[in-house]
Amino acid sequence: MKTFYLFATLLVASNLFFSAQGLAQPTLTGSNTNPAIGQILNVVTTGPFIEGHAGAGQTWNFSALTSSGTGSSPVSGASTTAFGSSFANANLAVSDMGSSTVSYYHADSAAWQYYGNVTGTTPVVYSDPEDLLRYPFTYTDSYTDTYAGTYLSNALVYRKGTVSVTADAYGTLILPSGPHPNALRVHRIETQLDSMFYNGVPNYNTYYRSEYAWYIPGNTLQVAYTDSVILQNGVNGSIGIPIYILYGGFSEKVFTGIEDEGNLLNTVLIFPNPSTGHSTLQFQLVKASMCEFRLFNGSGKQVGETIQRQGLEGSNQYELNMTELPKGIYLEQIVTEGDRNLVGRRIVVE
Repeated sequence: MKTFYLFATLLVASNLFFSAQGLAQPTLTGSNTNPAIGQILNVVTTGPFIEGHAGAGQTWNFSALTSSGTGSSPVSGASTTAFGSSFANANLAVSDMGSSTVSYYHADSAAWQYYGNVTGTTPVVYSDPEDLLRYPFTYTDSYTDTYAGTYLSNALVYRKGTVSVTADAYGTLILPSGPHPNALRVHRIETQLDSMFYNGVPNYNTYYRSEYAWYIPGNTLQVAYTDSVILQNGVNGSIGIPIYILYGGFSEKVFTGIEDEGNLLNTVLIFPNPSTGHSTLQFQLVKASMCEFRLFNGSGKQVGETIQRQGLEGSNQYELNMTELPKGIYLEQIVTEGDRNLVGRRIVVE
């Protein structure tokens, strides 16, 4: 029986963009954080990792994280799903990766809210939703929320919970895909109780959860997270042995720039990828522009010199020679004239 919402498993794999601007205090809003119908939320799962320090201007280096699996979660309209009528206040549904669970949410300019889920044919319906994020949300902001719901599992189960959410840090986040400035870290502390009477005997499950998640405006939900959960069972007054659950994950591709009508770069592709040393970087320019090409390793350090080439309006190609590089994950960046647009793509050298 799935009784705990794993919110941290939903990450977007958008295009890789990087802001050429300096570090700034980021602010999350509904328009730059909420998912939308038709998106595919992709995540790379890892083991848990140390969350690092709180405060302003931090640097978190998670470039050495390795994958233990990947998954995708499509986003659809709640009303189009089989159990949509059970979640009348939800407007989005997300099919959780690797399971039969569909989770239901309401997303608007004020908040990102959780209304419950359905696993198989068992709906967990929240009469009082959980506020996963409130907007706008920036460094030092915090709030506390309560939520409640019910579901059937041999008997009627009553769920209630309390969550405290604080934006405790911002700075530069370094993932295997490269460095990403202007990341906001959000710390969630949550207590959840599921209780019921089964054959006249009281049963309960208590969940204690601490999650650190990193957000970058322009990405759907978090781009990295590390999570710890303690599950405590109880029957008729006796307390069971605690069960510890630790996990983490990150997004392979991160949008960290400002996408607007003035962008010069479109349709940036690298092929073949993975590469044995030779690949082609193909891109479209809205108008002619001088372009700079830079290659970074998984630690965020530039490899080799910056190369300049004149780009033409329309289709362009740039040949990558990585034959002398060790195997690993790299990031190729293109910077257009005046550092106005900066786009990157992850490439694996085998």
